[in-house]
Order: sequence, then structure tokens, then C-alpha cells
Amino acid sequence: MNQKKVLVVDDDQGIREFLETTLILEGYEVLLADNGLKGLDMAREHIPDLIILDVEMPGMDGLTLCHTLRHDKNLHFVPIIMLTGSRTHPSDKIAGLKIGADEYLLKPFLPDEISIRAKHLISRTEENISVNPLTKLPGNYTFETEIEKLLEDKKQFAACHIDLDHFKAFNDNYGYKWGDEVIKLAAKVISKSMLAFGNNEDVLVHLGGDDFLLLTTPDKVEPIYNNIIAEFSNEIMEYYNQSDKERGFTITVNRRGQQEQFPLITFSVAVASNETKNITSYVQVVDILSEMKKFAKSKQGNVLAKDKRSE
Repeated sequence: MNQKKVLVVDDDQGIREFLETTLILEGYEVLLADNGLKGLDMAREHIPDLIILDVEMPGMDGLTLCHTLRHDKNLHFVPIIMLTGSRTHPSDKIAGLKIGADEYLLKPFLPDEISIRAKHLISRTEENISVNPLTKLPGNYTFETEIEKLLEDKKQFAACHIDLDHFKAFNDNYGYKWGDEVIKLAAKVISKSMLAFGNNEDVLVHLGGDDFLLLTTPDKVEPIYNNIIAEFSNEIMEYYNQSDKERGFTITVNRRGQQEQFPLITFSVAVASNETKNITSYVQVVDILSEMKKFAKSKQGNVLAKDKRSE
């Protein structure tokens, strides 16, 4: 996993050194600035994962720097912890929160306190950034992180790439607004199936468009898949007009003005698992899923393509 970067902006050398030592021991890369202007330049150059800054600094103080960061299109999402002394007026804290500070820490503070808050804020921000606005499901970052944890812990898993077939033809016929409703239906059905037939620790993410990723265990793949197909095949019919339902396919006009027939929406599910083979990296998982997805897409109807090859 990539090393996270934390920028510390404080004119107090003792505080800078204390935070540097604490954060390095937690595995962070630490950047240091002794004033607000230098801190702003370093933030723009390095795009840190977290910024810790003091309220009271000569020149550009912490409140001004926080306000500037929140209005920078490349930095507005970076979480900010503001450090305050015992003499800081409560109105300063309120002002800081209003302009976008995520948390306040009162000096002096314990190493564990800064470590816990840093980890929480970075994790929460990364999850929020990757959340799909349509389905409210987390994105690829969450999937990659969970895969890497399982690989590190040497646990058995099955990674599933779930893709809707003939979705573009549906969009062309019914419009993107109705297409979004189908995406939300797919998310609902997959999530419901995972909760009913999977494990408590299973993860579902939305890559975007009509692509989903599900992380479960090998023994749960088929029960989840079977329920997805049963539920979706029934509910998707409500999204087609009567003519398409009776025909069993849609008709679209291509760029050459010719009519083309497309089957109703089905699922292609590719599976990569370490049940029978040794998988050592996230890249290896992606490669297997890509190969299995290509195979599944070459078949008609709902297809579950599992990589059953052993070493």
C-alpha cells in the first residue's frame, strides 16, 4: 500500500519534532513547514493525505491557511486537524469549523490521540471520495484495500466482477435517466443477495457505469450469484415496455441507420479466487478477473465464469 503523507504546519519546533516522531513511528511520510505560506506551497506541491496546522502562527495564521486550502480545487478534500493552545478563544474554534477544519486538538496532546485521529480522518476521507453518487456504494479504493488486507492476512477469498450485458442498448432505447434506475436496481439486488447469502465481512463496491465488484469467500459465490439472477430476472421486466417484453429483445438503430436486435439485460460474473491457486498481489486479481470477464462476455445469457485453474 502507498505510504500516506501528513503535512505538519507549526511555528513551534518542539511540536513539529514531536509530531514528526509520532507519525513516522505510525508509518507516515511527514512533511514539515514552520509557517503558513510555506505550508501552503508544500501542500500544493505534494497533495498530502492529511494536514495538521497550528491556529496561532505569525504571518498567515492557521485559520487563513485553512480557508485558503478549502478554496483550492486540488486540496479542498484534504482533511485538516487544527492545533490550539489553552489560550485559544472558543470563537476561533467555531470559526475554524465553519471554514472547514475537520477536528481540533488542544495542546498538549498524547501520541495515541494524534495517531488515532489521523488514521480515522484519512480513512474516512478516502472512503468518501470513492463513494459512487448514484448507488452510494464505495469505489475501487475500498476493494483494493480489502484485497490487500486479505492477502496480507493470508485469508481465502473470491473476488467477483459483476457486469451487466447489453446495458448500452437499454440506455440507447430508454434514456440515461431510466438507465440509472436499472443501475440502482442492480446495486439493490446484488447487495440484498450478498446480505442474505454471503458473510458479514463481504464487501460490495461500484466501479462506475454497470460494473460492480463483490468480495466474498469461495463457498458463497454460487448462492449469491443464483439469487442475483433470480431476483434481477424478475424485477428487470418492470423496466421494459410491453413490446420488448413480448419479443424478448430490444431494437435499436445504429449509426448507419440500420436496426439491430439486442437481448434483454443479463449478468456476466467473473471470479478470481485463491482457493486453488496462490495469489500474491492485487494486480494478479485484476488480471484474472479481466481474463474471466472476457470469457463470460463471449457467452450468451447469464454467465458465471470462475477461474478453476490450480498451480
